[in-house]
Amino acid sequence: MKDRAAGYLNVPLNVVASSMMAKWLDIYNGVLMVSVLMSWFPNIPWDRGFGDFAFNLEQ
Repeated sequence: MKDRAAGYLNVPLNVVASSMMAKWLDIYNGVLMVSVLMSWFPNIPWDRGFGDFAFNLEQ
């Protein structure tokens, strides 16, 4: 076996790949959720923020 530096982790490639895929799916899930929320509430002025929307409800 080759000499490794202290702290070197010998992690199998499938473990690294699966953790990267899990992180990518987590990010994709978040983007998809934002997209779904924006399509469910089309009358909210997303470009102006929520502060303007809250004030417009009182009128």
